[in-house]
Amino acid sequence: MTATSIGKPLTRVDGRAKVTGAAHYAADFNQPDQLYAVIVNATVGLGRVSGIWNDEVERMPGVVAVITHPQRAETGLPTAQGRHRSGRR
Repeated sequence: MTATSIGKPLTRVDGRAKVTGAAHYAADFNQPDQLYAVIVNATVGLGRVSGIWNDEVERMPGVVAVITHPQRAETGLPTAQGRHRSGRR
């Protein structure tokens, strides 16, 4: 964008595809045996987790794995590096 385009309408190259529904998004693509992940956060902002009981969830149909913090290191998934959202450790 240059200074001469400020305040002037720009042509959107993807506008027609989005308006007509022809645009493809990441959520539109599915692969065979595709898995989905769900992250469950604590319901209390600064509460202390006293335990996680995932036995019932693991028995639910379609559940492949339940990963809690102790197993996270084995998966290679990224971590918040020990920092709490409030900045506390």
